Amino acid sequence: MSAIPRRLGSPASASTAAVRPPRAGLRGIALLTAAVVTLAGCGSSSNDQSGNATTPTAVTIEGVGPVAKDDKAAALLPDRFAKDGLVIAANIPHPPFIDFSEPGVTDKFKGLDYDLTQAIAARLGTVASYKAQPFDSLIPGLQAGSHNVVTGIADLKARQEAVTFVDYSKTGAAALARHGNTQIKTLADLCGVKVAAVRSTTLQTLLEDYSKASCGARPMKIIGYPDEAAGLQALLSQATEVYFTAKVNAIMIAKSQPDKLTAVEDPAEPNGYKANPNGIGVLNANEDLAKAIQAALQSLLDDGTYGRIYSKWDLASIGVTSAVINGAIN
Repeated sequence: MSAIPRRLGSPASASTAAVRPPRAGLRGIALLTAAVVTLAGCGSSSNDQSGNATTPTAVTIEGVGPVAKDDKAAALLPDRFAKDGLVIAANIPHPPFIDFSEPGVTDKFKGLDYDLTQAIAARLGTVASYKAQPFDSLIPGLQAGSHNVVTGIADLKARQEAVTFVDYSKTGAAALARHGNTQIKTLADLCGVKVAAVRSTTLQTLLEDYSKASCGARPMKIIGYPDEAAGLQALLSQATEVYFTAKVNAIMIAKSQPDKLTAVEDPAEPNGYKANPNGIGVLNANEDLAKAIQAALQSLLDDGTYGRIYSKWDLASIGVTSAVINGAIN
């Protein structure tokens, strides 16, 4: 399952930027607004990353610490990128992954992806600038040369026809239950239970497939809703026992109402069910850049910087343990 599809997992061609880490999808709902405020935190890097690349310097990431150059990783960075730096496009705002640093400011940023890519650039001895792009323009813009890196989209095999991905997180689905519900611990516990999901999504399909294959005489009672707000309301109103959504969504929503909701953590599926990697993408022609980014990411993993970044944004559960290129599962 992809990290999102705007609704986890709808197929997309390699020529269009489609899937990114799950957007919570409750715009206009105070619940999600609270969650975003909780997770968005403060500003990120001490460097001003608007405009063009400047003289490479180490960065200090708020709540994480200084990040310096790794000579071995930097040696892999092609000269054409070392001179001008990384120009990274993302669909902004998309908290807690990437957002504007404050209302009305459109050239300074914050978020998990922002911190991570600033750290990667520092490891490579260069800098990274960000530009906001419509979601469906990320890969076309990469192909047109308006930027050389994209971030915040799922690594899917179809996209690998055009893009090489360095996978930096892995996200799947999870269950939300009402606070105090200790009966729901794994997917198997949903057998015989009323479960809400957004209809016509891979989330609903995942539930249906599991129920058919594993629930036997106690099938799940899956109820499809038109959107996340309706599915969540079904849970809160006790029309269902569980709402099934993207894991990042579940974490954000539960944080917004900890006295009412709990995101179910299954130790056997730490990244969520049917988790698929999310990647930092470059054109296939720039595979050498991908290898440099991979080395920088692995360096951040090895010395604990990566873990501190993910802990800062309360998203350690979707982290990875090694830097992999093109690790898509679908």
